Amino acid sequence: MADKDNIKNEKQKKIQSDYKEKGKKLTDAYESLVSAINLYPIESPNDIMEIIELAPNFRLLNYKSVLKTLDIKTEFYKKEMESYCLDYERKSDIEDEIYNIKLIKGKIEENKNNYFRAKKAYSSFEILYKNIFCIYASQDVRNRLVEFKVNISNTFIAGLSVNNFDDSTKNIIEVSKRELIDAIRDDLGNN
Repeated sequence: MADKDNIKNEKQKKIQSDYKEKGKKLTDAYESLVSAINLYPIESPNDIMEIIELAPNFRLLNYKSVLKTLDIKTEFYKKEMESYCLDYERKSDIEDEIYNIKLIKGKIEENKNNYFRAKKAYSSFEILYKNIFCIYASQDVRNRLVEFKVNISNTFIAGLSVNNFDDSTKNIIEVSKRELIDAIRDDLGNN
C-alpha cells in the first residue's frame, strides 16, 4: 500500500514539476501575447460611424479612403449650409452632422493607430515566441487565438460589426479576448 502511495506522490510531483517548467517557458510568451491582444480596438470603424447618415463602408483596412470620404461629406454639408433656402431645422441637422463627422474622424484616427500598434505588437510576439508557443501552448489556447484572429479579421478586413461594442458580453472581440486569456490562465494552472 505504501508503494502505491509513493508512486502516486511521485507522479503528482512530476506533473507539478512539468507544469512549473511549462509555465516558466510560456510566461514571457503569454505576457507578450496578452499585451498585444489588449491593444486591439474593441470597435470597428463601421461601429463608430453608425451615428452619421449614409456613412462610408469600412473594410480591407481602408482607413484613408473612409477619412477622405468623410472630408468630402463635410465639404458637401458646408456648401449646403451656404444655401439661402434652408429652414432652421435642416440647418441645425447639418451642423450636428458636421460636428458628428469631426468627432468620428478623431475616433477613427485613434482606432487606426491602436489597430496598427496592436498588429505590430502581435508581429513581435510571433517573431519572438512563435516556436515556444507552438511547442508548449495548449490546444485550447491555440484554438482561442485562432478564434480571436478570425474576429479581428472579420472586423477590420471584412468590415463586419463587433455586434454591440458597448456591451462586453456581446462584443465579439471582447468575448474572444476574454476566452483566450481564460484559456491561458487554465494552461498555466492559474484558474
